[in-house]
Amino acid sequence: MSDHGDPQPSATLVVTFVGAIAVLAIVVLSQALFFGVQRIEDQRKLVAATPDELRNLQALQLERISKYSYLDPNAGLVTIPIDEAISAYVRELKNPPASAPATNAAGPTTTKPSGGITP
Repeated sequence: MSDHGDPQPSATLVVTFVGAIAVLAIVVLSQALFFGVQRIEDQRKLVAATPDELRNLQALQLERISKYSYLDPNAGLVTIPIDEAISAYVRELKNPPASAPATNAAGPTTTKPSGGITP
């Protein structure tokens, strides 16, 4: 017989075990790289970009709330720019007119019905 017989079982077992761990590590690292790149792409394509339809709608809404216009010409109702409306509202809250009734900040006031059964 020759000196080059069958391979040692322990060496074969060690090489198989190390190879399996190396393949597993490569698969896990590849998945981590893939999902990291996918998350960056999702962020770039879905979250960071504003769709054209939304951008156009926002521009239209901003235009509508930033100018004077007639709401109902027959009734004489007009709209005013939002910045002016906010300023007027804040002024009114700070200095309410003397003839205006006090308003409840929590909401409308309620009264008990007259007559009938009361709880």
